[in-house]
Amino acid sequence: MKRRLGEMAVVIFFWSAVAMGCRPPTPGTPAGDLIQCGTEAVQRNWPRVLGPANTCLTGGSATACLIGLIDPVAGITEDVIACVVRREGSDFNAAAQANPVDTRSARAASNARKFLGDRGYRFAE
Repeated sequence: MKRRLGEMAVVIFFWSAVAMGCRPPTPGTPAGDLIQCGTEAVQRNWPRVLGPANTCLTGGSATACLIGLIDPVAGITEDVIACVVRREGSDFNAAAQANPVDTRSARAASNARKFLGDRGYRFAE
Protein backbone atom coordinates (compact mmCIF):
# COMPACT_ATOMS: atom_id res chain seq x y z
CA MET A 1 0.00 0.00 0.00
CA LYS A 2 2.77 2.46 0.93
CA ARG A 3 4.67 1.58 -2.23
CA ARG A 4 1.57 2.23 -4.34
CA LEU A 5 1.05 5.63 -2.70
CA GLY A 6 4.70 6.48 -3.30
CA GLU A 7 4.38 5.58 -6.98
CA MET A 8 1.22 7.67 -7.28
CA ALA A 9 2.97 10.64 -5.65
CA VAL A 10 5.80 10.40 -8.18
CA VAL A 11 3.34 10.28 -11.08
CA ILE A 12 1.35 13.23 -9.74
CA PHE A 13 4.53 15.24 -9.18
CA PHE A 14 5.78 14.44 -12.70
CA TRP A 15 2.57 15.50 -14.43
CA SER A 16 2.30 18.63 -12.27
CA ALA A 17 5.82 19.63 -13.29
CA VAL A 18 5.06 18.98 -16.94
CA ALA A 19 1.85 21.00 -16.80
CA MET A 20 3.53 23.96 -15.08
CA GLY A 21 6.57 23.91 -17.36
CA CYS A 22 4.58 23.72 -20.58
CA ARG A 23 2.04 26.37 -19.81
CA PRO A 24 2.49 29.41 -22.10
CA PRO A 25 2.28 32.87 -20.56
CA THR A 26 -1.12 34.49 -20.53
CA PRO A 27 -1.58 36.48 -23.75
CA GLY A 28 -0.85 40.14 -23.21
CA THR A 29 1.36 39.47 -20.19
CA PRO A 30 4.94 40.60 -20.87
CA ALA A 31 7.54 37.90 -20.62
CA GLY A 32 9.88 38.16 -17.65
CA ASP A 33 13.09 38.73 -19.56
CA LEU A 34 13.82 40.65 -22.71
CA ILE A 35 14.21 38.42 -25.73
CA GLN A 36 17.66 38.65 -27.25
CA CYS A 37 17.71 37.47 -30.84
CA GLY A 38 21.50 37.63 -31.10
CA THR A 39 22.17 34.82 -28.64
CA GLU A 40 24.01 31.72 -29.78
CA ALA A 41 20.98 29.52 -29.06
CA VAL A 42 18.68 31.62 -31.25
CA GLN A 43 21.25 31.93 -34.03
CA ARG A 44 21.91 28.19 -34.03
CA ASN A 45 18.23 27.15 -34.10
CA TRP A 46 16.29 29.72 -36.14
CA PRO A 47 17.09 28.19 -39.57
CA ARG A 48 15.34 24.95 -38.57
CA VAL A 49 12.08 26.73 -37.79
CA LEU A 50 12.08 29.36 -40.56
CA GLY A 51 10.05 27.39 -43.13
CA PRO A 52 7.47 26.06 -40.68
CA ALA A 53 7.08 29.51 -39.08
CA ASN A 54 6.42 31.11 -42.47
CA THR A 55 3.82 28.44 -43.18
CA CYS A 56 2.17 29.26 -39.85
CA LEU A 57 2.19 32.99 -40.56
CA THR A 58 0.52 32.60 -43.94
CA GLY A 59 -2.09 30.16 -42.61
CA GLY A 60 -5.33 30.54 -40.73
CA SER A 61 -4.60 29.90 -37.04
CA ALA A 62 -1.10 31.32 -36.85
CA THR A 63 -0.81 31.58 -33.07
CA ALA A 64 -1.70 27.94 -32.38
CA CYS A 65 0.55 26.82 -35.21
CA LEU A 66 3.52 28.87 -33.96
CA ILE A 67 3.08 27.71 -30.37
CA GLY A 68 3.02 24.16 -31.71
CA LEU A 69 6.52 24.64 -33.13
CA ILE A 70 8.06 25.11 -29.68
CA ASP A 71 10.23 22.13 -28.79
CA PRO A 72 12.74 22.99 -26.04
CA VAL A 73 14.36 19.56 -26.23
CA ALA A 74 15.28 20.27 -29.86
CA GLY A 75 16.41 23.83 -29.04
CA ILE A 76 13.30 25.48 -30.50
CA THR A 77 12.36 27.74 -27.62
CA GLU A 78 9.77 30.47 -27.44
CA ASP A 79 12.59 33.00 -27.91
CA VAL A 80 13.57 31.37 -31.21
CA ILE A 81 9.97 31.47 -32.45
CA ALA A 82 9.53 35.10 -31.35
CA CYS A 83 12.73 36.19 -33.11
CA VAL A 84 11.80 34.40 -36.34
CA VAL A 85 8.28 35.84 -36.28
CA ARG A 86 9.62 39.34 -35.64
CA ARG A 87 12.06 39.15 -38.57
CA GLU A 88 9.73 37.41 -40.99
CA GLY A 89 6.84 39.68 -40.05
CA SER A 90 8.99 42.67 -40.96
CA ASP A 91 9.93 41.07 -44.29
CA PHE A 92 6.30 40.21 -45.07
CA ASN A 93 5.27 43.77 -44.19
CA ALA A 94 7.87 45.23 -46.56
CA ALA A 95 6.72 42.87 -49.34
CA ALA A 96 3.07 43.84 -48.77
CA GLN A 97 3.92 47.54 -48.93
CA ALA A 98 5.94 47.08 -52.11
CA ASN A 99 3.12 45.12 -53.75
CA PRO A 100 -0.34 46.09 -52.41
CA VAL A 101 -2.04 43.18 -54.22
CA ASP A 102 0.12 40.68 -52.32
CA THR A 103 -2.55 39.55 -49.87
CA ARG A 104 -0.47 36.57 -48.69
CA SER A 105 2.31 38.85 -47.40
CA ALA A 106 -0.21 41.26 -45.89
CA ARG A 107 -1.94 38.41 -44.03
CA ALA A 108 1.40 37.03 -42.80
CA ALA A 109 2.52 40.49 -41.59
CA SER A 110 -0.80 40.94 -39.78
CA ASN A 111 -0.52 37.49 -38.19
CA ALA A 112 3.03 38.28 -37.02
CA ARG A 113 1.95 41.58 -35.44
CA LYS A 114 -0.97 39.87 -33.71
CA PHE A 115 1.16 37.00 -32.42
CA LEU A 116 3.88 39.27 -31.03
CA GLY A 117 1.37 41.70 -29.55
CA ASP A 118 -0.87 39.05 -27.98
CA ARG A 119 2.09 37.24 -26.41
CA GLY A 120 3.52 40.48 -24.99
CA TYR A 121 7.09 39.84 -26.12
CA ARG A 122 9.72 42.47 -25.40
CA PHE A 123 12.96 42.50 -27.38
CA ALA A 124 16.35 43.69 -26.18
CA GLU A 125 17.38 45.16 -29.52
